Amino acid sequence: MEVCKTNAYENKHKKIPGNPSIAKSSSIKLNTRKNNESLRVLNDEQLKFWVYKGYIVIKNAIPKGQAKSTANFLWERIILISSECSYIVPSDMIFYSDTKSAIHAVSRVISNMTKVIYVTSNVIVPGSTLSKGAKKIIKEKAKYKNIIIREVKTNLFKTERQNSLLENFAATEEMANTISYPCSPHYLETNGSAIKFDGVSSGGIF
Repeated sequence: MEVCKTNAYENKHKKIPGNPSIAKSSSIKLNTRKNNESLRVLNDEQLKFWVYKGYIVIKNAIPKGQAKSTANFLWERIILISSECSYIVPSDMIFYSDTKSAIHAVSRVISNMTKVIYVTSNVIVPGSTLSKGAKKIIKEKAKYKNIIIREVKTNLFKTERQNSLLENFAATEEMANTISYPCSPHYLETNGSAIKFDGVSSGGIF
């Protein structure tokens, strides 16, 4: 099948999706085969379907290996950010912990809907991270208690995050590095999981 293209045709249908050769506004049509030219890929029934529908499914058009290689490029990673507070639930942060726990349920539902389609949904569980918000809270606490910032950090891990093996705030850059790998095309076999980045402050072995 050969379609004669003109500049007017290309410009007119540049922004129109689908098969412009069957668009009502197009004067360009598919080859009518007036000279009984033979079809190279489709049979007559498939050609008729193409003309009326604008698409056709051709079985075994490419080798399975090539199809698999192409599919490997069609991937998507859904990363939801939770918190260690979804596990330890501080008494003064119940509502915050509630929303962070819900993220795990949402991720699991998404993962159940994305089976075998190269789309994954996982949760990152960060521990105490020195974000802009954390810096602000620490600074306010230091001012309120009239102590230095370092002392506020030390007291936090002594009284509220006793399980932490790091006993320190993680840098946001390190958190970004942890997230980068699950966002890559190489992270295909993990779906519906929680990836902890909390220095065990949330407790437990899982």
